[in-house]
Amino acid sequence: MSGAFPLSDETVKALAPCNLPFLRHDPFTRSRSSASIHELPETIQRTVRELYQTLLTIFAEFDQQRQIDLHRLQQLLQETHWHDLMHELRNLSLHQADAHLGQVLHDLRGGSLQA
Repeated sequence: MSGAFPLSDETVKALAPCNLPFLRHDPFTRSRSSASIHELPETIQRTVRELYQTLLTIFAEFDQQRQIDLHRLQQLLQETHWHDLMHELRNLSLHQADAHLGQVLHDLRGGSLQA
């Protein structure tokens, strides 16, 4: 969306330093709450795959845009059955007591993916 701001996209990108050090061990993933999808029961795997596919669809729709068309977002959420997926996600539970996978599900149900 070039031309939306006084500076071009290339100029803005050139302003950012490229050699910023990471001050945290792993800035993007809390390793203690990560798991392979194959560690989850098959029924939960299906829901998690659907969640990620839906998020990728939404991301692809609005990638490279500086402003989101709220009407289009609402339409996309309806097309992807977002509210049904969120209801299904909130009702996920493990039948076995596995604290590690329980934390992963907790993060999926109410973590940054929800935002």
